[in-house]
Amino acid sequence: MYLKIVEMDLRRMRIGRQYKGHRCVMIAAELCLENGGDPLRITKDLYPEIAERMQLNPQTVEQDIAYVAWKCWENDRAYLMQIAGYELARQPSNQEFIDILVNHALRADEACAGV
Repeated sequence: MYLKIVEMDLRRMRIGRQYKGHRCVMIAAELCLENGGDPLRITKDLYPEIAERMQLNPQTVEQDIAYVAWKCWENDRAYLMQIAGYELARQPSNQEFIDILVNHALRADEACAGV
């Protein structure tokens, strides 16, 4: 359920599967959700694991996620701030971007369960 929410958020911001970074972000969200939603160390935990799964190097993973975060910021900044739940003065870092998506998925799921 959580990953479907992340997928819908990315689609809302016009990020489809044609972006390599889409899969990187989805794996990052999956890993964070497996960790109970708690943030993981992005350069020590996330990038190497994603790189191994996708047969890329960690620097490429970092760049691909940064590109998706930038595209989301450019495509629908208002929605990104809406799901963040706070004002963003600038494009979020990779870690903040993943955290926004994961926390929104967790909050949305809780809201659905409360209905």
